Amino acid sequence: MNAPLLEITGLRKCFGKHVAVDDATLSVHPGQVVGLLGPNGAGKTTLIKTALGLLRADAGQVTICGYDLRKQMPKAMAQVGAIIENPDLYGHLSGERILRQWCRARKLPFDRIEPALAQVGMSSRGRDKLKKYSLGMKQRLGLALVLVHEPKLLILDEPTNGLDPAGIKELRELLRGLAHERGMGILVSSHLLSEMEMMCDRALIMNRGHILNDVDVHGLSALINEAPKTQFTFADPTRAAELLEELYPDVEFTLQDGILTVHTETEDLPALIRSWIDADLFFASMKTLSPTLEDAFLSMTMPGGASV
Repeated sequence: MNAPLLEITGLRKCFGKHVAVDDATLSVHPGQVVGLLGPNGAGKTTLIKTALGLLRADAGQVTICGYDLRKQMPKAMAQVGAIIENPDLYGHLSGERILRQWCRARKLPFDRIEPALAQVGMSSRGRDKLKKYSLGMKQRLGLALVLVHEPKLLILDEPTNGLDPAGIKELRELLRGLAHERGMGILVSSHLLSEMEMMCDRALIMNRGHILNDVDVHGLSALINEAPKTQFTFADPTRAAELLEELYPDVEFTLQDGILTVHTETEDLPALIRSWIDADLFFASMKTLSPTLEDAFLSMTMPGGASV
């Protein structure tokens, strides 16, 4: 694997006696979208602000593209683009003029504007005033602003706030394209677990200032300490549930809206199914449920879940 674009080791940030981030360690590599997930107050925004040098760390190290943030901040920050929540832009200007002002401030050539707009799918709307933009388009323009200096790393804090489903889908496809097609590394925080599951390659689950786990979004089964779930639909689901309870009292199941969900290992299913068939109970459908990022998140952050 290529060297990480972002590497955080043993990061600690306190506000007085309150420890907001404690011994956080993570990395983001080229071509990856990494999600930072956690409940309110978990320390996500504090971690991001500290990683960007907006807050001074009490301990630990942040390296961006090989540059130590504390010792080489200008060189490190030249490699990163960041948005903390919604971008705050000038409504009376066009998207193109906003980018021109940004280029002047950063002493960048204007010929970077059109490629940045094209990257976010805004080439045809660059001359429209910001007040005509939807919230999703404003988010795209915000991304164009942080892409215009051609960073290798993007750090985004709650970029889907306020977006409708169509805007969230647009943003997801854009970020995945920037990572997987252009090789950028992206760290993005969000509360939307189902969206993060579709967007991210890895997910960092954070709670009470600690990073509890670094999750491969495509390999969640190994993380969740519970039996697989299989759903069945029967013409008489109540009778099927009663027989299951009678013959296999140790097997956990739920019956809701006519759907019988059985919590047991896959190798145990043939015996259960044979018992129903012998009792003239035939199911109309059978579906195996794969564990979700929400399952992993709740198992680690709810009381009784994983601890640090």
